[in-house]
Amino acid sequence: RKPISLPPPTAMNSSSEFFKRKERFKLPSENAVFDNTPGPVETVFIRSIHWLSLRMIRWHGFNSWNPIVLFISFILYLIDGAWSGLDREYFVKRRALYGDTFATVMSINISKLDASARAPDSLDARLTTIPQRRGFFLGATLVNRAHVPISTDKKRSLSLLHLSDSSVEYKGQKPWLNSHDQYRSTVMANFIGGDKRREAIARQKSEVAAKLLSDAAAALEGKKDKTEAYDVVASFLIRYYQHVLFGIPPEAAREDLLNAAFFAGTRYVFYLYGPNWLWSWVLYPVFCWHSLAKTLKEVKAHWAKSSPVLKDFDGAAQDGQAKGKPLKHAPVSLEEFTDQLEMLVGIAALQGTLALALNCLYQMPEGFADSHATDEAEIRAAVLECARLDTPVTGSHCIVNDAGGLNVTIGGTKYTVPVGTTLFLSCTLANTDPKRFPEPYVFNPSRTGRAPDELLSFHAVGETTNPAHPRICPGREIAQQCVIDLVRAVAARRAGRAFTPTVAPQPERAAKGKRGANARGSRGNTVRT
Repeated sequence: RKPISLPPPTAMNSSSEFFKRKERFKLPSENAVFDNTPGPVETVFIRSIHWLSLRMIRWHGFNSWNPIVLFISFILYLIDGAWSGLDREYFVKRRALYGDTFATVMSINISKLDASARAPDSLDARLTTIPQRRGFFLGATLVNRAHVPISTDKKRSLSLLHLSDSSVEYKGQKPWLNSHDQYRSTVMANFIGGDKRREAIARQKSEVAAKLLSDAAAALEGKKDKTEAYDVVASFLIRYYQHVLFGIPPEAAREDLLNAAFFAGTRYVFYLYGPNWLWSWVLYPVFCWHSLAKTLKEVKAHWAKSSPVLKDFDGAAQDGQAKGKPLKHAPVSLEEFTDQLEMLVGIAALQGTLALALNCLYQMPEGFADSHATDEAEIRAAVLECARLDTPVTGSHCIVNDAGGLNVTIGGTKYTVPVGTTLFLSCTLANTDPKRFPEPYVFNPSRTGRAPDELLSFHAVGETTNPAHPRICPGREIAQQCVIDLVRAVAARRAGRAFTPTVAPQPERAAKGKRGANARGSRGNTVRT
């Protein structure tokens, strides 16, 4: 692909500044120099909270039987949690002080890269427990077991089983769900692979999709920031994805129902990840969020009843096997499948795409989309660069279960954190690692080394054990295309042009081995966006 043309340099002198995640990204022509080191007074507060947090973590934190440790841990959790939410530069400041690994919100942040995925304290090795961590570091999950399908050994979520390493076997609730290949083939055959995928891509090109995109572009006129645009983009994605993924027409999309389920504040995230004590003692009685369970049940019934894509659902479909051929045990029923789609659609499709869309609309340099709107390849590269600079899924959590704890290096000092410690795996920090991306905070879609294969995302890690079977989100190209089209539709409206979506997805690639047509190729142990 030819290099993307960027505006000529206009700044003669460089300026030193913080990288601000919520502002417009800087072009190379702006000559910005980034120094994320906090000031001396703030450094004292950061180091004090960090020292005490690390001490409590090493004393088992929330897993301690000591009431004093529990009380201090809870206070630190509230203070540091609020700090991380209010300070947009929270993580880059701490990396400037401590490096890739540090204590944060009563957990250990890990953003160290390791191409071999063999270093126990590396992000590559531990991405991710949800759906699963790699076979040789299989770990416990943080999801609320009362609200998410969980394996019988209490370690792994079944909701995103199809993204897992194929070499890992599971001791699931049903013995016929022990195989990644078996479950993945069910997902691909019935929802997002083969003919289903081609039909979804065709719906992305349809007049219905074009109208949804044009209407969203019109509704975004005058919206000055992400806060003002949030409801518009959320409403668009609910109708768009139900049309594209489920084949449900926009007028039957039940927008009110899905909005209440997935976009009503942060309650869905708390529903999935909120610890039982927080859910039982605070969220349930105070906010009456128990009604969310009823809403989600209605969502799943809506999909099962209204989606033509799921009408011919066949849980017994396997690679190389005729659909409908009876098995002793079907891998998954339609009810179980829609139960697992809840997390897949709610988090990955809706909230993940929402974050990426808002990033591209309000952080891409001013005028860039307008000047490149007619070139889809350039907008695609720009969208991926926005994803690198402010990763939509910022990271994932898992729990240390290594024998004897986990050895980490923080600020040049080695520590051992005990079993049960929460790890935060930061994709955002990894994607701005200066060792991998020179001038990491500069928006440069033409940069070398910024290929999609080299970006890190929680749902996509190539396998060392079997390079032909990367664990990859099967709908990632559909999500990317949605954002590309939305950016182009907004630019077209500003220019007074009509917008027609043009989709040029990557073809499904056959892989060597038993997976057949549904497998996807990999270039060794790469990571993808």
